Amino acid sequence: MTLSQNVRLRSYVLAFFYLVQGIPMGFVSIGLTGYLVAAGASSEEIATLLAAAWVPWALKMVFAPMMDRRQSSPMGRRRPWLVLAQAGMVLSSVVLLFSGEPSLHLVLTALIIVVHNAFGSLQDVAVDAMAVDLLAPEERGRANGIMWAGKIGGMSIGAAGAGTLLATVSWTAAIMVLLIPSFVAALAALVIREQQSDVRLSIRRNRFARKGRTDRERLLMPLVFRALKKEQAAWLAVMALVGSLPARMMITLAPTFVVQHVGWSEASFAQFAGGPTLIAGATGALLGGWLADRYSRRRVLLLGTILIGLFLLILGLSQPLWQSSGVVMTSILGITAADMMVRITLFSLYMGACRPAIAATQYTIYMALGNLCNVVGSLVVALLGLWVDIDIVFIAGAAFSILTLILFKQIKSAS
Repeated sequence: MTLSQNVRLRSYVLAFFYLVQGIPMGFVSIGLTGYLVAAGASSEEIATLLAAAWVPWALKMVFAPMMDRRQSSPMGRRRPWLVLAQAGMVLSSVVLLFSGEPSLHLVLTALIIVVHNAFGSLQDVAVDAMAVDLLAPEERGRANGIMWAGKIGGMSIGAAGAGTLLATVSWTAAIMVLLIPSFVAALAALVIREQQSDVRLSIRRNRFARKGRTDRERLLMPLVFRALKKEQAAWLAVMALVGSLPARMMITLAPTFVVQHVGWSEASFAQFAGGPTLIAGATGALLGGWLADRYSRRRVLLLGTILIGLFLLILGLSQPLWQSSGVVMTSILGITAADMMVRITLFSLYMGACRPAIAATQYTIYMALGNLCNVVGSLVVALLGLWVDIDIVFIAGAAFSILTLILFKQIKSAS
């Protein structure tokens, strides 16, 4: 059975690759950093480790055009890249396994994590491109929801599972949580084909690979610019940059808000962020995907944005109730779930706008703009924080939601 022939198989296989990708994210950002802090690492060392860990994800803008230029393997359009990425994740996990106590070899550990995440970013581009190639329009919402629920589940496994094993058992036990799923994913990439005509394993190129590669190398970027100039594709680029801005503002505010203004301990916030918040995100992803396929995508975007705006407005106008954990928790969980509804729906729209010949590059551009939205959200919060109190920042976030609603109204009803 191939991915192109079985709707359920491709949804869950793509979700499994996303889960494998999420495990090291959760482990490095939560499990490993918590362990190193307890072992005496300084905030500067932790910041350097995290910065190094996320730098390789910028390589997606290099990997995507490379992938679109080389699609002529007998193994399929994207699967050779996926096999390479998974093999790299397995090998780097094995090296981590034998690298020794991380608090004693922090620089070595950071370097290996950089390599591991470089292969992880290659895997991400390959899986996204495969999804654009294979998913039918009517299944993109649900499939994206399942994929992101898998990624959130992987982050939870890495943070809670591998992190707990690191703190209570050993470094070896923790790294096995990264290694075993990566090994299973590598086997899956070798065995499961994209199309019926694909071979399982081959290092040769098709007869016309050289000519096809030359044409794509010459035409790739003009094709990308031409595709992005189309009205719907251009609107989606704008939406990627600002569509999630209100929720990104909340994510920036959350740690300071709950610790300094509500009175939670840092441990309480970490447990809340690593448990209920992840569950809310997964629920929002699944619900948003189902609604996007069942109803029009524009309606789901409008619903999610309205919910985000309402919860931000509640927080901004209810300062006397901030000491009530119920109000704060409900608002944060509601914003998290609604944000995932919006994001999953946008992802399905990105896929629909991508041209097959440049799918990896065009989709990666949308995702890069979405990542830049995080930066914009943080900058807006920082600038507003210089002039107004935090309750006014929440109200400003609600106002931005109104602007986002106007933007989403530009989507064609048929989307």
